[in-house]
Amino acid sequence: MSVSSRLRKKRKEKNIAVADIADQLGIARSTYYRYEQGVTENMPASTLLALSEILDATPEELLGWKNQQEVNLQNASKFLTASEYEELHQFLLYLLHRRTLSKHK
Repeated sequence: MSVSSRLRKKRKEKNIAVADIADQLGIARSTYYRYEQGVTENMPASTLLALSEILDATPEELLGWKNQQEVNLQNASKFLTASEYEELHQFLLYLLHRRTLSKHK
């Protein structure tokens, strides 16, 4: 099931109108429709987080990841802007570096 299908399914389960979600997100209805239709693939991370709160779901659930262990940069890159992706990449490098340092103490 695609992200767009999961968004539509969760919205319908919660009985929320597209207009209500768009208003809560501060975006045009047409923009939200594009998310549900799968036309817009690069959804900002902030929008994904807001949608997860509105739809009472985790971001991982909306993205179709079974658990956080399945999160990887390749999947994340589909939903992050270039700058968000770079920030995530730098953070992962930092974590790996910190782990290496702690092993040598």
